Amino acid sequence: MKNKVNNVIKLIILILAVIVILVLVGKKSLIENTEKSKKTSIETENEKIRLTYEVGERTGNDIKVLIEIIAQEGIREIHTPEPDIIYVYGGIELAIDYIVKLDVEYKFIIISETGEEKQEIIRIEPQIETTTVFINETQNAITSLPEYSVEKGTPLYINFEATLEGEICTIEPPLSQAITSNGLYTYIMTGKYNGRIITATKEVMVKQYNSARDIVKYDAGEWTKEEIEELKNQKLYDINVDKTISSQYKINSETGFNLTFGGFTYKGDSENENNINEKKVITNRNQSISNENGYGRPKYDGWQILETEGINGKTYVKKLIHAGSPENFSSYTFGTRDEDMQKMRKICFTYYIRWKV
Repeated sequence: MKNKVNNVIKLIILILAVIVILVLVGKKSLIENTEKSKKTSIETENEKIRLTYEVGERTGNDIKVLIEIIAQEGIREIHTPEPDIIYVYGGIELAIDYIVKLDVEYKFIIISETGEEKQEIIRIEPQIETTTVFINETQNAITSLPEYSVEKGTPLYINFEATLEGEICTIEPPLSQAITSNGLYTYIMTGKYNGRIITATKEVMVKQYNSARDIVKYDAGEWTKEEIEELKNQKLYDINVDKTISSQYKINSETGFNLTFGGFTYKGDSENENNINEKKVITNRNQSISNENGYGRPKYDGWQILETEGINGKTYVKKLIHAGSPENFSSYTFGTRDEDMQKMRKICFTYYIRWKV
């Protein structure tokens, strides 16, 4: 009986030992597989040997480049174009300064501690350089007209110069070709260096033209105290110097000023003298204001024709509106767009248009 018990105990110990061994082997295999997967991931994401460089100072055709080399297994040696060999003996990263000639090919060979080899070519191509772009009514101008300052259709010219290593490049289409509308214009610049044709593109964004149509000059005069009082009586006005919104609409509450005219006042308003002097509010209907302090200032200065009528061969303007923002009947940031808001906007717009007839 005692022997049987001993045998059972031995068998249990043996089984436990086997289990421990299997667990340890499995754990080791798991660790090895994890490390192998991790290493493979690193090698997949990053090259084993990598060469990058930055272009530095230039003296004539001599250009200094800063070369950075990284080898995961360590760098053993670098073969440079001289030919020279730089022995590193195990460093993982190395940075060296090197002088190259413009448009000349230089081959570098990097060998890692494990015998991995990689070749990299450095060649600094000649670049086409351009001067500052100027957009004006005359060719060869050295200033640009302000954005949105020219009536659409007025001939303008794009002016800049392109050179390749000091030599003037040809530009297509020719800069002598006038433009008449806003947009992105693309030019092809071509030059020759060491017998090779070098080309580059130049994109120029034109914003000099008024985008709004039928902009005309018109003097609508100053706001009057009587007009301000009339707006107040109809709950269409509450001066809003800070250009903010509230939770109330003037149409519903005396404390609200959402969707009311408020960026202007009459000339001579003593209560708002400082605000007028600081240009926080305006007094002239030809001026524009920002919808919110620091934001949303209109780009246009003029009046847009909304409706005309032809009589006896002549065209008469029936309705026009300022193309900018001379009224500020709402904040730059709107609140909830409910029925009251839609109603108020319609009232404000209709009332404002009536003054422009």
